[in-house]
Amino acid sequence: MAEIPLTAIRESVAAAIESGAPLDIEREAHRIALIYGPRQEAVERELRAAGLKANVEFARSMRATGA
Repeated sequence: MAEIPLTAIRESVAAAIESGAPLDIEREAHRIALIYGPRQEAVERELRAAGLKANVEFARSMRATGA
């Protein structure tokens, strides 16, 4: 099985955050799986985890700034 491309996953999550658009996890997972070869389900899990982590970090930064 091919290795999950974490850099591509982080870039997808970052692009969604920067654009303000919701991340279409299934579409992105399919795109990444086609390019890099891992199973789409594994990529979806990593995308969800990366998105959750980014949301938590954003919420923490907002609380820290008092926003």
